[in-house]
Amino acid sequence: MKIINNGRTKAGIFCALLLCASITHARIGETLSQCIERYGEYTESAGSDPIFEKNGFLVRVCFYQGKADQLVFMKMGKTGRTIAISDDEKLVFLNANGSAWRKTGRFVWKSGDGLVSAAQIDLSFSIFSSDKIARNAESEKCKVARKIERKWTSKSGHSIIAELSYHDATNIYLNVEGKNQSVPKSLISSNDLAFLKSVPIKRTAEKRSTNIDQEQDIYFPTQQQLEIIEKLRKKVWGLHEELIEVKDDSGDMTPQKIAIVLRFIDVMDSYYLHLHRANPIVFPDIGDYGTKEITGVFAQLRKRESYLKDYNIDVDPKYGFHSRHYEMARICLIFKYTNCYSEEIKNGQTPTKFGEKTGY
Repeated sequence: MKIINNGRTKAGIFCALLLCASITHARIGETLSQCIERYGEYTESAGSDPIFEKNGFLVRVCFYQGKADQLVFMKMGKTGRTIAISDDEKLVFLNANGSAWRKTGRFVWKSGDGLVSAAQIDLSFSIFSSDKIARNAESEKCKVARKIERKWTSKSGHSIIAELSYHDATNIYLNVEGKNQSVPKSLISSNDLAFLKSVPIKRTAEKRSTNIDQEQDIYFPTQQQLEIIEKLRKKVWGLHEELIEVKDDSGDMTPQKIAIVLRFIDVMDSYYLHLHRANPIVFPDIGDYGTKEITGVFAQLRKRESYLKDYNIDVDPKYGFHSRHYEMARICLIFKYTNCYSEEIKNGQTPTKFGEKTGY
C-alpha cells in the first residue's frame, strides 16, 4: 500500500513502521475476536469498549453492530502518562486504514474514498468510519427524545398529558397530536423542572464552528468512567476531611500529616488521569505544562462551570461531566500550578499569575 508522504524522509517513516509494526494493521471493520487475535486479550475497558495495550500504545476500540467503528490510539511514556504521537506514526495508522488521505482541517483527515476519517485530539489520534460522524450528528438531534409521556403542570395550575420530545436551556418541547409544541421553562411547575434534571438536555445549546469541534464528542464519557471518577472524587474529599481533623495551630508536619498529604496528592493525580483518559480535550495532559498553560486550562474549566450554573444544568450537554468534576479538576490544577510556580521562580522565569487568565 502506498504511504502518503508530506516531505518527510523515507528513513523517518521506516522507523515509524518498525515502532508500530504490531499495531499498524489495525482495521476499521474488524470483529472483537480479530482484535484480540491482533493485540492479545484486553485487560481494561471503557464501558463496552475494550482497551488493548501493545508496544507502548493504548488502543481503544469502539464497535458498532459487532465491527470496529473507531480506533483511538494513545501513546504512553515511561512514567505512564500520555505523550505525543509522532507525525510518522500517524501516517502509518492512516495508511493501514485507507489511502489517498487528505487534510480537511488542521487536525482532521479523510480517506480518498471518503469512507474513513481521522482526527488528532490533544495527544490522542482517532480513526473512525465516516458513518460514525453521521450517526453522531443524528444522535445530537434526538439523543434526549425519550418518549416520556406524563402530566405537565403550569405555574397557574393548568395541566396536560403529553410526551416529552426534548428540552433545551430555555424550553421544553411536548409532542401534542404529532406536533412539537414549545413551552418556556419559566411557565412550568417546580416539580416538572425537578423531573427534567434527570433527562439529558438537547445538545444544541452551544454553537460549533469547526469540524474538529464536531468530532470532540467522540469522548463523551461512559457510565463506567464516570463511576470511577466519582469514586476518586469522593476519596479526595475524604482525605481532605482527614487533613482538617489532624490540623493544629503549630503548623508542624507530623508523620501522620505527611502520610495523608502524600495519599491526597496520589489520589488527586489518579483522579485527573482518569479525567484525561475520558476526555483528553477538556482535561489535557498537564505533565509538562507550565503556569501559562495551567492557567489556560483552569480558565476553560471555570468557563464550563459558569455555563452550567447560568443555565441551571447538572450535566454538561457538550462533554457529559458534572460541575463537581470540573471543580475538583481545578483543585488538581491549583496544586500543579503551585509546584510550577516555585520551579519557574527558581529557574529565573516569570510565572503567569493566576488572575491573568482565570479571573481569580
